[in-house]
Parts: sequence; structure tokens; C-alpha cells
Amino acid sequence: MTIQANYITEMAYTGSVSYRHIRCFLEVARLSSVGQAATALAISQPAVSKTLRELEDRLGQRLFERSGRRLRLNTAGRLFQSHAGQSLAELERGIRAIAHPGAAGRTIAVGVLPTVATEVMPRAAQEFRRSAPGTTLRITTGPNWLLLSQLREARLDLVVGRLAAPDQ
Repeated sequence: MTIQANYITEMAYTGSVSYRHIRCFLEVARLSSVGQAATALAISQPAVSKTLRELEDRLGQRLFERSGRRLRLNTAGRLFQSHAGQSLAELERGIRAIAHPGAAGRTIAVGVLPTVATEVMPRAAQEFRRSAPGTTLRITTGPNWLLLSQLREARLDLVVGRLAAPDQ
């Protein structure tokens, strides 16, 4: 199936799409399961099914291919997912910025060892973004000596990892 530039104007869009629709859609897309999405969203399976049905009806498009209890995004679903994910992320950033207005514009420089960078930092950075919207996290990886040197020079605000005792 080819999606053309005039795709949106040709579909039968009827009604508004809510935050609830987008969250539900993205969880089902991520987990490929209504049941698992219901658990993740802390709502019932019928509520997830109803929300997906409403969304598809409002968009005038089916977004998933259904195979038993598994759902897989179809072409329209993949297209919608990319835009819905970006929209939801921006909306949540805006909500957090309002909740934490003083955090906007700050940068925190973190030094991490390479092992920490791959094992710990992805999840830590994600949690940090949630808790400190508007604050930029700048991550530098490197060996102990470099990170400690940059910390002493105030080029880093903190260093994370199992570090050897400093020489000085």
C-alpha cells in the first residue's frame, strides 16, 4: 500500500483525537497486545478495545492487523505512530514544564564510564527527563582520569560509575 502526500485529506476524519486515544494507541502498538496495554495503563481490556475502536472510527482507518490476540501495526498505524509519539512527547514535555517552571533552560553535565553509559544511563536519562523537564542533560563518556579531570575543572557537574580513588 502506498501512502501519498494527500493521504490525510482523503481519509474520513470524524471527531477529535484525545490524549487518552493516543496513549492507548501507543501502548498497544508498543506491546502488540490489548491485555498487556490494559495492564500498563491500569485500565480494563474492554476500555482499551473501546478506545482503539473509537480512534480508528474517528480516523476512518484501521491501524492494526489483528491476528488472534496479537495486534500488529499496518501501514496507516505505522504512519500514525510516528506522529502520535512525537505529539505525545511534546505534550508531556509541556505539562512537565508547567509543573516545574524553574527547570527550563538548565544544563547538567554528567560524566560516565563507558559501561555505565550503555547499561545504566539510558534508563536514568529517561527518568531524569521525566522529573526535570526543560533541563538539558549533557552526557560525556570516558576513562576515569578524563572524567575526574573534567569534574575538577567544573566542566562536569557529577560523575557516575565505579571510579578509582583520585590521585590528587
